[in-house]
Amino acid sequence: MNTGNSLIWCILLIMFVFTFVFLMEMIIPISKKYELNRISRQFQIIIEDNGGLTTQERKDLEKTLEDHDFLDIQVTAPKPGTIKFGESIEFIVEVVYKKNQLKSLFQRSNQSFIMRYRITTLSRRVVN
Repeated sequence: MNTGNSLIWCILLIMFVFTFVFLMEMIIPISKKYELNRISRQFQIIIEDNGGLTTQERKDLEKTLEDHDFLDIQVTAPKPGTIKFGESIEFIVEVVYKKNQLKSLFQRSNQSFIMRYRITTLSRRVVN
């Protein structure tokens, strides 16, 4: 292998590494959205069974989201006892995820991603 081929292979390797890093950084917000959905679904089941979220459950949800690096957490859910069996429940979780992301070859910038989990479901709680 001569010097010209070695130089070309080095340039291609650098381009491949840069592309790989850029793509990995693009995937991180997608995985964080999946994480938000996973956590929110766990509490959605609690809401369906109990007819809402208690103050402690709301704090647990916010704490769990904070532990996963989410900021500015807003939760909209009814309190237990206000929804009867078969009524619709709207559950909304809005968060902000901030990340220092690659902008160009040698430049990074802070990015804020607003993520939302919103679902309307039916209460399964039986109230006498």
